[in-house]
Amino acid sequence: MNIADILIWEATNGFLLIPVVIGLVMLTRWIRERAVFTERDWLFLTGHPREKVLSLHLWLRFAVLWFAVVFIGLLRVTFSGPLVSQPSLAPCFSLPL
Repeated sequence: MNIADILIWEATNGFLLIPVVIGLVMLTRWIRERAVFTERDWLFLTGHPREKVLSLHLWLRFAVLWFAVVFIGLLRVTFSGPLVSQPSLAPCFSLPL
């Protein structure tokens, strides 16, 4: 195991633990009968207040970007799929756009 494998492993563990820690914090607040998710938590996690995060404008932007990514992915698969018949050519056509 080299240093890159160790760093990727630790980064993955940290990334997977974030939701668990947030869940534990919310559970302890719920048990103590306090506010489970405050305005300060919204600002910490998203950088924006709750009203802005849940706004229609933000959801529309997210939807448009999501459809653009899916559409570009489908175009790449459709047009580069037939060209990649040999496994040795796969890395040539799997480069990011």
